[in-house]
Amino acid sequence: MLKPQSDVFIVLPSAELLLRRTKAVLYLYDPWVGKSLFQNRPLAEVVGYSAEQIAEIGNSWRELMHPEDILRFARHRDKLKKLRGDQEAQFEFRLRDPQGNWRWFVSHDTQYQADPAGRTAVVVGHATDISRQKQAESRLELFVDELAHRARNFHAMIQAIVTMTFRKTGKHQFLDAVNARLGALSQANDMLVRNNWRGLPLAEVVALALKPHFQNGLVSLNGDTIDLRSRSTSARAVSSAK
Repeated sequence: MLKPQSDVFIVLPSAELLLRRTKAVLYLYDPWVGKSLFQNRPLAEVVGYSAEQIAEIGNSWRELMHPEDILRFARHRDKLKKLRGDQEAQFEFRLRDPQGNWRWFVSHDTQYQADPAGRTAVVVGHATDISRQKQAESRLELFVDELAHRARNFHAMIQAIVTMTFRKTGKHQFLDAVNARLGALSQANDMLVRNNWRGLPLAEVVALALKPHFQNGLVSLNGDTIDLRSRSTSARAVSSAK
């Protein structure tokens, strides 16, 4: 038994129970024969297949692995044969779950036994599910792409503002007009950020453009509710300013 700092005693599990309860798939693999010598559980079990389904699948990882990853695995196995000492080889691959979705895994392999010439004879490794990490990476990529897209649109809009204002105003009024329109654009974007870029009601955009005139009570708004998309919101705010 192991006694930690608290008064709770922990009964150390047997090696068999420990291997069964861990979330990772642990294995010994012969890269020359291409066969697992030991595996604490089938990969299909981690993916969610029942014992009956696993019995039908047989050599589960090849049956469930994405075809593209099966082709890549041949190169990975060649790397395993060349491992020396504490060198590690990683391999990311996809497995099909019972619902037909692809789950991502990563394996970490190192040399366990070597032959007299120092070549890897047996590899020890573990494979873990990284699907959530891959999903997070995918969402981040979408966010970066969207951010870049909005930045390009924002740059194009500023160019259009400057060009349009220069053509329609005199030299002395140019700076004030540009500042007013850029200010309206900035405020419109602030409003869109608060609304998660889902667009805004037309009334809010008009109120933004006419804000200085509301103070004297000469302006009021009424009418049907009309929603604008995010791009239209910025354009309407800019065109109404000054």
